[in-house]
Amino acid sequence: MSADVIWMVLTGVGMPVLTLLVTMIWRSRREDSQAVADAFKTISREIAETRTAHSDFRVYVAEKYVSAERFDKLEQDMRDGINRLETKIDRLLGRG
Repeated sequence: MSADVIWMVLTGVGMPVLTLLVTMIWRSRREDSQAVADAFKTISREIAETRTAHSDFRVYVAEKYVSAERFDKLEQDMRDGINRLETKIDRLLGRG
């Protein structure tokens, strides 16, 4: 085959194939970039929602549950009250 025929075949077939490959790669990269951007937006939104939920939960716990110091004081107050009641009952029954 002569060089002209080979050049015509390569140019007639190779260039459209090469153009098609470049176009496919360019579109794929563009779609991948868009998918990454969408995933980033979704993850960022979910992180913000999780932070808000965590803050709300911390406020809920702070409002609804007693700290250890307050619980110890409450327990001691209850014991003191029970001891006073025991003393009064003993006095009424003549045991004390």
